[in-house]
Amino acid sequence: MSKPLLVFVLLDAFRWDYINIQNSPFLYSKTSKGVYCRKIVTVTGFSQRSSIFTGTYSDITGNFTMFVKGSETS
Repeated sequence: MSKPLLVFVLLDAFRWDYINIQNSPFLYSKTSKGVYCRKIVTVTGFSQRSSIFTGTYSDITGNFTMFVKGSETS
């Protein structure tokens, strides 16, 4: 018995509406055959990538965002 196949595609700087029959026909064809989230609103920064790749939350990885709040400049 074979295990189910999981393909995770992470696209950076790729607008949510680019996955359509005209711009990316291959990816578009895969959207009807699996789990597909059309538009995800995420936080600014890199903490979500650390969570995805390691399976942990940002309080464990220490990677929260690419911005730092400074009391003098914020």
